[in-house]
Amino acid sequence: MLRTNHFDYRILRYCVKQNKGKYQEIVAYFNPSYYDFEINDMDEYEVIYNDHESCTYLAPISMKIFGLKR
Repeated sequence: MLRTNHFDYRILRYCVKQNKGKYQEIVAYFNPSYYDFEINDMDEYEVIYNDHESCTYLAPISMKIFGLKR
């Protein structure tokens, strides 16, 4: 199942839930804007891809992918 959300009309969030594999849920955040965005409530998730140092900060023109382990 794929879900999409838009935050503040700038940030895209994709969420994929799966029955098999290492992760039961994969969440991807995309920030195509020139504004900063803070990501909350991702403490239980492992960072799969991060093009910026911080796990909670989504820099302008960047993306982060998180996985929730089984």
